[in-house]
Amino acid sequence: MKGVLRVHKIGNVNKLKRDITSIEGVIALYISKESEEVTVIFDEYFTTLDDIIDKLENDGHIIL
Repeated sequence: MKGVLRVHKIGNVNKLKRDITSIEGVIALYISKESEEVTVIFDEYFTTLDDIIDKLENDGHIIL
C-alpha cells in the first residue's frame, strides 16, 4: 500500500526518516522537504496508515 502524508514544518529529515523506518512493515519512503510531503510504501499485513500517523504524532511530528 502507498500513502502520502503532509508533515508540517519538516525540520530534521534524518529524524523523520528514522521515525518512519522504525515502524514494522514500512518498505520504502520518499521525503520532499519543499512540498512537506512524505510518501510511504508499507505492507498492510504489518501496519496501517493510521498506525504510521499515530507513531509520527507521538514522536512530535505534526501531520496535516
